[in-house]
Amino acid sequence: MKRYEYDDGKSSKFWEIDLQGEQFTVRFGKIGTDGQTLTKVFGTDEKAKREAQKKIREKTKKGYNLVHDDKPQAQAAPTDRHPELEAAILANPDDKEAWTVYADWLGTIGDVRGELIGLLEQLASATTEYKPIRNRIAVLKDTHLESWLGDDLLPYYREAHDQEDFETFLDWKWAKGFLTEFTISVPWAWKGPDPDEMIPRLVHSPAARFLRKVGLGIMTPDDSQGGIDLGTHALAQAGHLPTIRDLHIGAFEYPTDTEISWSDVGDVGQIYEVVPNLEFLHVQGGSIDLGNLVHPKLKGLKLETGGLPGAAVEEVASGDLPELLNLEMWLGADDYGAGAEMSMLAPLLEGKVYPKLQRLGLMNTELSDEIAAALPGSEILRRIEVLDLSMGTLLDRGARHILDNADAFRHLHSLDLDQNFLSDEICSELQAALGQDVKLSMRHQEEPDEEDDGEYWTYVSVGE
Repeated sequence: MKRYEYDDGKSSKFWEIDLQGEQFTVRFGKIGTDGQTLTKVFGTDEKAKREAQKKIREKTKKGYNLVHDDKPQAQAAPTDRHPELEAAILANPDDKEAWTVYADWLGTIGDVRGELIGLLEQLASATTEYKPIRNRIAVLKDTHLESWLGDDLLPYYREAHDQEDFETFLDWKWAKGFLTEFTISVPWAWKGPDPDEMIPRLVHSPAARFLRKVGLGIMTPDDSQGGIDLGTHALAQAGHLPTIRDLHIGAFEYPTDTEISWSDVGDVGQIYEVVPNLEFLHVQGGSIDLGNLVHPKLKGLKLETGGLPGAAVEEVASGDLPELLNLEMWLGADDYGAGAEMSMLAPLLEGKVYPKLQRLGLMNTELSDEIAAALPGSEILRRIEVLDLSMGTLLDRGARHILDNADAFRHLHSLDLDQNFLSDEICSELQAALGQDVKLSMRHQEEPDEEDDGEYWTYVSVGE
């Protein structure tokens, strides 16, 4: 049984769901009362499971938060740890000396990963007779993988591993006997464990003490919205995750898995406090809600979408990300949810935020001409080294603002104008005006269609 509660200061409500085979029972009402109970029966266990997941998504979107789950909660299995040595590796995963010291310590407590790390170091420097080393490494991995996962994750791993599409469901990478990154996505007709139940167990597995990168993909492939918010919510509910540095929400291939604008990313803001050391955040999909964009260590933010809502644009333009170096926004098209207006971008262009910003991408947008007109006199242009205006609707008239103010752009290391609507003539003029100091890219230009009123019909590279 899972219990969710909602409290907005005006009303306090609960909602519970108990899934049993081909049926589930929900109980709901005001907190402090017995509420009402309703049972629904479906033809199969799988259909009941899908319908239960949809109900859960509906509630979480309305603001209900999980407060109880009668399944065993993910906790790190008891294990010997050395916080000081682990901290040194997390600070610099490529530090060979730190790994050597850690391997020696693992050996003193009887952990075979100490031997594994030593063998990997020998293999890296071996010139001959390395086959026995490889064989021993393979034996260690095959023999001890399940013990490295821990008792809490092991049943879920076995259930998933028995499925034909395990590698699609869980794409993971290991280094020196530790889980360093994973992407979790549900393939079509998946019959293994629910990803939102497995995620907390993955991140709290004893093997995940050096976990740095997580990808959350499609959680419900039979649902056009993809259930991406289920993964985000599960990660947020997992608690403090200080090792994660790189997070990709919406880690799916479009249009193979689903169209980019058909997905519903939902509330990203719930994750910020959970990953205090996050350095790079990549959000891909539709209906992106950034929440209150505040994070002390985030260095890179990429928003990849066919239509970025206006509220998300405003959050970026007023965010508190003091360490941000790279910002890439795909603003998208009106037809697919884009809400950006030049007035929303003003604080960003005026340099009121992100004092350390080096790279700026305002891409895949119908505002390309207006942005090009605003950039020459902007404070942000003076600060950055790389500017990306690709995949948009930039016409010759917009590019003329760059050409006429070439001096304002010559300090850039690179300027990307790929996949716009520029003529060969304006491209040649831009190249001549900016010279060799600016790496200028203008590949794959389209020819705009002229309308009866003299305007041009253009389109962004990624919409639906």
